[in-house]
Amino acid sequence: DYKFWPACNKASQKIWVEGPEPSNPVNKSANKHWMIDGRDEGVPTGTLYRITFHWCQNRKRVEWEEVSPDTISKPPRYDHRYQVLGTWNSGRMDDMKCKDGVWEYTGKIGVSGTEEFQLCRDSDDQQLIYPARAHTTTTTVAVRGPDDLGAGKMWQVTGAVGEMVKIRLEVNDGQVLVTVTTKSQGEKVWESQEGWERHSYWLQFIGGPAEQMTMDPEAPGVFRARGTIGQNYYEKYRGLCEFFNIVVDEDPNFGFFPDVAYASSTECICWGPERIPTESPFMVKSLQAGAGFEVVLNTRATDMRKRVTWTWDTPPQFNFAAMLMG
Repeated sequence: DYKFWPACNKASQKIWVEGPEPSNPVNKSANKHWMIDGRDEGVPTGTLYRITFHWCQNRKRVEWEEVSPDTISKPPRYDHRYQVLGTWNSGRMDDMKCKDGVWEYTGKIGVSGTEEFQLCRDSDDQQLIYPARAHTTTTTVAVRGPDDLGAGKMWQVTGAVGEMVKIRLEVNDGQVLVTVTTKSQGEKVWESQEGWERHSYWLQFIGGPAEQMTMDPEAPGVFRARGTIGQNYYEKYRGLCEFFNIVVDEDPNFGFFPDVAYASSTECICWGPERIPTESPFMVKSLQAGAGFEVVLNTRATDMRKRVTWTWDTPPQFNFAAMLMG
């Protein structure tokens, strides 16, 4: 049993293909997969793709393309299953029951009077369904997932000890609806957002504030935010530096980061969105304090080096004459 895998996780068609190597728990292919995700662009559920593997003399290549259902006599079908992970079951994945296309589960509030939960697809902790904020009680918080960015984010339910909690899940063409009903709190409903609003993206400076990025109205999937070089000089890098990651839903644990820590724009492959390793930021360097720059996240970039880039929007200016006179 041998396998091939991409050089990074959630890979596009342009990522280098590695392998073959034997399948085993410690091989280099762990947590590295190609990913076809049509949710941002509103691709309908059931859309068919043809995946092609090319094994040439000097290079291997994986490609995929959308195809008509007419090209296949019997299109494949897979029925997902859903589970609940709650504090009342110590995070165990308990199956929800499906009735008329709606998934249901009933739990009980324990002695603390407070319980938390999130949902899961196909017993896979990389396919969590969860609220955009931890400890969520208000219905204005959007549903996220299924994806691998939900660790620590749960809905919170309060009530009397022994009170029953009914959870309902509805999934339709990428839209997710979660309903919680208790006797004391009544019914609460949370909904997902579709298209490019499925997640928010934030420019997070190390040791500083986070600024929400704005999508370019003329380029869907491209998000922008500005930064400014401060007064911090680093002898190691011989310049004034700013360090940042792009985080998802203002959660500093998940986002985009370079394959090589402290990399500059397009210097190496960009990983994410996934859990950010400790001390793995991008770096912007200048010799002038106050120099402005624009950071761009292009979620549609197939070249992973160009997923996160930045350019000077206030070019550094140097008064060399004054410097020489001084």
